Amino acid sequence: MKSEKLFELFISNPTELNPIDAEDQTVNEALQTIYTYNRNSSVYMKWDKYILELNLAAQIADIYWDILNMLTAIMDGRVNEFDVYWGSNSFMAKWHFVEEENNLIIIKPDWTSIVASSKTIHELKKSNDSIIVEKDFFIKEWITLLEIIEKDLLKVGYSFEKLENFSKANNIIKRYYRSIH
Repeated sequence: MKSEKLFELFISNPTELNPIDAEDQTVNEALQTIYTYNRNSSVYMKWDKYILELNLAAQIADIYWDILNMLTAIMDGRVNEFDVYWGSNSFMAKWHFVEEENNLIIIKPDWTSIVASSKTIHELKKSNDSIIVEKDFFIKEWITLLEIIEKDLLKVGYSFEKLENFSKANNIIKRYYRSIH
């Protein structure tokens, strides 16, 4: 019997990318530049029985650095318990991570603000249930997102040298692939 995944990322395939802005200095700014504010540039996060929409130009741009820090903490494996604070005004939460044996992570959320129906927000805040995810799968979901962002940024002309944090993401991606081979 196959168990249902409690966490997944479904990433749209943005077909329209805006041109580079030579004044952008960070990946966050570049994401706000190249992606549109519509469903063609969205990431759908499955959390338990809920689907949360995060826009690449908005929420993902806001939490980009947090994603990198979270992946680094998980991949380093030095601390088996830590918190991640998602700092977007429309996706604000604290996720408490506890790494378990057998390649599992328990994530206990504390939702503050999310873009969703008021019913969904109320239900999420009320339940605040932890989810258990397979560590390798969880990392791979976020790596896939970073790869899409990297591809799109390079496609419109940004470089690793120009954008702050861009090379850090690339190093995390490379590190991930070295660890699985």
